[in-house]
Amino acid sequence: MPQLTTKQRAMITKMSIERHSYKKIMKTFGCSKKTVARWKNELNLNCSFKNKKGSGRKKKINPIIRKKIIKEAKGKRKRSTRVVAQILKQKKLVNVSHTTVNTVLKEAGLFPYRIATKPKLTKKHIQQRRQWLTNVANEDWTKVVFSDEKMFYLERPPNRKNDIIWESDPTNIFPCEVSQYCSKLHVWAGICSKGKTNLAFIEGNLDANKYIKILEKELVTKMNHIYNCNEWIFMHDHATAHRCQKNTIMAPTKCS
Repeated sequence: MPQLTTKQRAMITKMSIERHSYKKIMKTFGCSKKTVARWKNELNLNCSFKNKKGSGRKKKINPIIRKKIIKEAKGKRKRSTRVVAQILKQKKLVNVSHTTVNTVLKEAGLFPYRIATKPKLTKKHIQQRRQWLTNVANEDWTKVVFSDEKMFYLERPPNRKNDIIWESDPTNIFPCEVSQYCSKLHVWAGICSKGKTNLAFIEGNLDANKYIKILEKELVTKMNHIYNCNEWIFMHDHATAHRCQKNTIMAPTKCS
């Protein structure tokens, strides 16, 4: 609860003199019964309502230390709250716990994130992407239809790091049953500035034959209708089923 002001303390005492109930005083100032009783007793002792000089534990976190904590943590790798607290102690700046560091960082709007990984691009990949961007720089993207597939796993094993149960005896925790081969749902869909296709459900692995059938059934007719049989461009990635020699539609391809 925030510290009461001098005026609030005086008002609590005044309401006590006027014999208001504890419940009403607590509701008015959002304080505990112990606080009301304290300031009622202070009245009998003729004490001041102001804070006593030097009372309470001195705060370790001031604006300067706060900036130091943020500086040591923000944007730097392998800086857990424990590590930051240790660094501050080694530099003789302040000796605080990791929970204090955590509180300061969260108050500053910072949260811990795991670094995502992505495939490293080779020089060939970079050249190909630059060339592709040059080729499509003046493209009318309202005519482009994008498509992709997505695999949804229907059963997932528990995350051993985050799925935690507090118990006194580990035998009280029942194991989570998981299948050896996880069930999954494989779907395809296309989207453009003017609309979208229906979802196509894929049984088994996607190969060139299945992919062509999906395009013929779900893509071509739908997009010809959306674009009123005018020209449109189909774009997909370089997945194995997409770049097989059996495919007659490659990316990007102009269709009509």
